[in-house]
Amino acid sequence: MRIPEEIRRNYGFLLASTIGVGTSSTIFLIYSIGVFVKPLSAAFGWSRQEVFGALTAATLGTLPASFVAGWLADRIRNWQLVAASQFALGVGCFAFGCATSSIWLFYGLYWLVAVASAGALAITFARMLSLRFFRWRGVAMGLALSGSGVCGLLLPPYAAFFIREFGWRGGYYALGLIPLCVALPATLILMRDDNRAQTPFRVAEPVSISHIHGIAFRDALFGARFWLMLVAFFLVNGAAVGVITNFVPHLLDKGYKLESAARLGSLFGLFSIVGRIGIGALMDRLWVPIIAFILLSAAALATTALAFVNLQFEGFVVLIAIIGIATGAEVDFLSFLVPRYFGLKALGTIYGCIFALFNLSAGISPAIFGHIYDVQRSYHAAFVIDACAWFAGGVLLLLLGPYPKQSAVKSAQGA
Repeated sequence: MRIPEEIRRNYGFLLASTIGVGTSSTIFLIYSIGVFVKPLSAAFGWSRQEVFGALTAATLGTLPASFVAGWLADRIRNWQLVAASQFALGVGCFAFGCATSSIWLFYGLYWLVAVASAGALAITFARMLSLRFFRWRGVAMGLALSGSGVCGLLLPPYAAFFIREFGWRGGYYALGLIPLCVALPATLILMRDDNRAQTPFRVAEPVSISHIHGIAFRDALFGARFWLMLVAFFLVNGAAVGVITNFVPHLLDKGYKLESAARLGSLFGLFSIVGRIGIGALMDRLWVPIIAFILLSAAALATTALAFVNLQFEGFVVLIAIIGIATGAEVDFLSFLVPRYFGLKALGTIYGCIFALFNLSAGISPAIFGHIYDVQRSYHAAFVIDACAWFAGGVLLLLLGPYPKQSAVKSAQGA
């Protein structure tokens, strides 16, 4: 099979983007915290809701910072923004390992790291990829965003190993090595030529940002599609993160050992890779909202089964596969639909706004899960609420309607 020229010309950039997405702060902190819940509770006496409150604190940092990062991504060299953020994340993980029994200091560190590393969120990578890929944008998005699935596959057992050998502090120190020793060098070596990202691949010479098609941010803000996406992805990401962060504690309650639960939980990452790449290829060929509705409805059914069905190992794998594929595809949907409906002119700013609320749900849902568990000593009600969020998000994406023609987007720009 012949590799498309767009992919061949940008393979190094695509590799660095995949690594960068996998080590972005939201992905990194979400996939790792599950294995730290019980060790931190044992060390400091914190409840599960209190431990998961660290993600809420991180979200309070990401919420404004992601908007600023999107605004900056439209104006400065993106590789510099990414490199600075990756360095901040690595140093921040070392700081987590130095935390004391003060829960507020722990929250403050998570907030600070989220703010300092916001330039390496999916916003920045989606913008760079959208400007480099045209015909194969869905495939490129799927490949790059599969980095979060790789992170989800490898990070829980990696952190669990170091926690077992060196304690929870050693686990955080080990996490810090990944952005510093893997992601940052990849960015510095493979992304330094991102000046070429200022135009779509099909354009031979760079053009000013004013000539890139798309609608202005203020026009998007007053349109129904912006708000449909905002609410839909708020619900969907909250559902995904709620399941992922609480799945390992759920298994521990059922008697699984930490490493076994972490290995099973890491399958979310494996199947999210399948979702990212497989759905990414479909997005170039089919109407994305209908794909999203089918996939998110299936995830709703799988999450409901977690609440009501008594499962063995094989049953958990099937449900993880369904939820993992949906989790993998959700960022694909967001990264594809924003440029498809709004164009590229204000992509960073529009994406940044939606992504800010997208991350807010990631900070809220684990704490809600933890609160429900602390009150009921069970995750059943949380899983039912989660399933409703999956389904509602799919319905809202169906309401986006047909893709606008590029000529319509251009005319909106000039209006």
